Amino acid sequence: MEGGHGAPGAEKDGEERQGSMQHESESGPAIPPRHPEVGRASSKYDFVKVRVWLADHYYTFSRFLVSRVLSVTKVSYADTLKISLALKKELVDKGRLDVTQEDMEASLFAIMRHQGYGDEYISRYRLLSLFNHQRVPLVILICGTGRTGKSTLATQLAERLNLSAVLQTDLVFEVMRQVSPTMSNTPKALHRRFGSREEFLAAHAEERALVRGGLEGELRKVLEEGKTLIIEGSHLDPEGFADVQEVAERRRREGNPFIFVPFTLSAAPADHQVFLNNSSTSERGHELLDFGDDPEAQALGLRANLAHLDAYLREASTRCSVPVLRVGVQIFGETLDALHTRVLEHIHMAVRQQGGGDGGGRDGDTGE
Repeated sequence: MEGGHGAPGAEKDGEERQGSMQHESESGPAIPPRHPEVGRASSKYDFVKVRVWLADHYYTFSRFLVSRVLSVTKVSYADTLKISLALKKELVDKGRLDVTQEDMEASLFAIMRHQGYGDEYISRYRLLSLFNHQRVPLVILICGTGRTGKSTLATQLAERLNLSAVLQTDLVFEVMRQVSPTMSNTPKALHRRFGSREEFLAAHAEERALVRGGLEGELRKVLEEGKTLIIEGSHLDPEGFADVQEVAERRRREGNPFIFVPFTLSAAPADHQVFLNNSSTSERGHELLDFGDDPEAQALGLRANLAHLDAYLREASTRCSVPVLRVGVQIFGETLDALHTRVLEHIHMAVRQQGGGDGGGRDGDTGE
């Protein structure tokens, strides 16, 4: 599932990995699709290659990628490493250096059960295998006002889902504004003083429209190539993606699903203040000169614009039935869990529409 779709446990060859990284560098920062510690701890079993066969071709087993897929199913990080190492150890110790995908998964499921991860987790694993095989396009949209932890949540969600492409709208905006005759030399709306809330929202709407146009190519690529992408940023308007939602609904009716999962994040004022305090004050200084030279006046002006945008995005989300999730210092993990769960629910529905059932498979396929 690394970088979108592929057989769980497969090592990609250099050419495919290079192509994937090229796409990421064009669309935004590449998020390593693995835990920072994965890859540091090695085992003698890693020096023995196991070939996993799919019909007339094979891939080289990788316990690190197996652990990443297991993490998507919500197996704890520590146990993903234990299970994947136990699987590699069993295959090597028993001399099973050429094994079918079915036999490999049967052994994996038996080890999962032994570790206390039964039907629920095995069902999710099968579900994700079908999702990879079917190459269902997936776009996750994370909207929200500035400095609410969107980038961190997007990065951690990509880590959990083993996705590699995260696109930040700040980067899209900076590229698009360079070719805009009216915005190339104008500070961001968030960093400018306005006479009213309406004036600010009108200026920010122009920026959101510019970014929406800049995203068109990436969205088309996702649909045409069956890719996965997380888009996050304060320039995302939930109501600006009605056409994307319509495409998702039409393809769902046609039995050719495209998964579109939008969210809006909103922080309580006290939590938002904490996020603001943790942001770069040196960066604010030169950005907020439109509010004057006084740092306190700059902070007040920025907070007012951020609050206006937050209120608008919550209202817009309600109008187009996009879920609004609370985010804060004390509930950051809960918000991440909610994002993870909702994406898995959408994947389940999409796979079921394509005849994949619930991912449960037949009795006897679990390796018992």
